[in-house]
Amino acid sequence: MSASTDALPMFDPFDPSTQNRLTKLVADLHDQGHWIYRSPLWLGVIDYGAARELWRDERFTAATSVTILELQGITEGPIHERAARNILSVPLADHSRIRRLVSPSFTPRSIDRLRPMMRSYLDERIDELGPAGRCEFVADVAKGYPVAIICEILGAPHSDWPLFSRLADSIMKQVGFTVAENRVEIEGAVAELEEYVDALIDERRRRLRDDLLSELVAAADDGDRLSKLELRDLVTALILGGTDTTRNQLGIAVMWLARHPGQWDRLRGESSGAARAVEEVLRFDPTGAGTLRIASEDVTYRGLTFEAGTVLLLSSSAANRDPKHVSCPHQFDTTAERQSWTTLTFGTGRHYFLGANLARAELQEALAVLPARLANLRLDGEPDMKPFFGLTGPARLPIMFDPTS
Repeated sequence: MSASTDALPMFDPFDPSTQNRLTKLVADLHDQGHWIYRSPLWLGVIDYGAARELWRDERFTAATSVTILELQGITEGPIHERAARNILSVPLADHSRIRRLVSPSFTPRSIDRLRPMMRSYLDERIDELGPAGRCEFVADVAKGYPVAIICEILGAPHSDWPLFSRLADSIMKQVGFTVAENRVEIEGAVAELEEYVDALIDERRRRLRDDLLSELVAAADDGDRLSKLELRDLVTALILGGTDTTRNQLGIAVMWLARHPGQWDRLRGESSGAARAVEEVLRFDPTGAGTLRIASEDVTYRGLTFEAGTVLLLSSSAANRDPKHVSCPHQFDTTAERQSWTTLTFGTGRHYFLGANLARAELQEALAVLPARLANLRLDGEPDMKPFFGLTGPARLPIMFDPTS
């Protein structure tokens, strides 16, 4: 016998007063034994085991960027058409084919070849910023760092790094619930980026190089594995997906470590702890709160019936703090041993984030290089945070440290 979802605890995460105490509300639900709650737009899954199982349940389909737009009343126009072509929105067979083509370039072994370039970029920034003893970390370090890496992967010239960063700032406003007010800016930036990508692809067709873009162009010209439109959309998605996740998560990492100077000092003396520190940051405060799934049929799970069309938010941020799976879940501790536990921040199963290895490597190198070179890190004022929904993180993060020679 199944129960109705109407009896579930209810709160509205869109209410600013709720957002200010969301962590406490979720903790209370965990303490009361709840694994799911209701909100105006979705049912939120906060239990680690349930979120992991439902992520892999093929009766639920990924809610794509199209879904996010349509929840906001945007059902047509250029931004809707482009979203419908996104790799997450295309039919499963096409999704699998495209993912299979790109995946070899994002294995740990492939990504490891980029680590020297990551360290070089960070060292150069510190060489320039260090003597002042202070900087605005987001603008001075975090914004440019992942852009430089993704441009290296695609073979884009260094001189275009600022262009990619500017366009990513505008386009990523489509991730969240403020699309309507930013629609003109988003569509203009997407059109500009696509024009640039088309020119980059045409140049590779004339002369292939040793980079990912050349591999994709060669594959597109080998039979009918990738259409011209698929190639452009894929490269555009790689540029965006490889940019905003890392820049936000790195800002979050530095913010929390500045609030816990003992943990920064430990990383300074023990760079081998960077990988564990990254996992704790991803667990404690992920830039993305979760992912949406839609029931493709009536589904009964844990005694509840989800009718076809029901929207679930699989809340990785809440599941990562499930006290049944994590000790001291609301304590930020980069020294904690959590070897038997895996964060859900990058998803799981077939929907595991393609760029997870790249994001982890970028964060690991940053949390090895930065503490080693910047002593006595502290905040130089309170951070300005991005909107709660979408990819969040510091929009501005002023920090201080002992001046370097």
